[in-house]
Amino acid sequence: AVAQKRDPQEELRQAQLTSEAEVRAGVQVIADELSLGLDIVTALLEGAPHYCIQRLDQLQGAVMRLLASPVVGGGAGFRAIRAMADCCFPGAFQGDSIACAMRQMVQNVDAEAGGENVKEIVNTVHLMAKASATKLLPQGTFRVMFPLLRHVLGAASITPLTTEAYNVLSAHMAAGGELPRREILPLLFHMLELQ
Repeated sequence: AVAQKRDPQEELRQAQLTSEAEVRAGVQVIADELSLGLDIVTALLEGAPHYCIQRLDQLQGAVMRLLASPVVGGGAGFRAIRAMADCCFPGAFQGDSIACAMRQMVQNVDAEAGGENVKEIVNTVHLMAKASATKLLPQGTFRVMFPLLRHVLGAASITPLTTEAYNVLSAHMAAGGELPRREILPLLFHMLELQ
């Protein structure tokens, strides 16, 4: 029998395909583990909201970072932020809208663009304004929602939406409490510059 001549380019291509398959499998393992972790956080938020409301600062960081992930952000990350929103605004039935707003924020959707692209951001700012008109948002809730306020207040011009977000922020600042002052001060200076 005649020995088949080996093609070096084909061998290189096969090695590359094998390497790529190994990388994909490794990414899938990481995605599965992250999704499981987020699903556990979601179950905790849904099953023990009174316990979680006291620990929103601890839960928020990981959930918000993973919400931007192209690997888990649309699935487990979205479910977790929706459960967190339901925990922050119990009975408001706005979890999906708030989660969409947060996803738009981490995707850096321009809050000034208007239209369908920012509808959820607008709805969520309205919800915060309405909720804080009668009483201030609980501190944990405010801290969870603050990144969205920061996103809106970073706009290049003053709009009715930025004014509403500013009113929510100023009401909570007037009341004191443990607010993220380091992050708030630049926003206030930015608003002053726009006037």
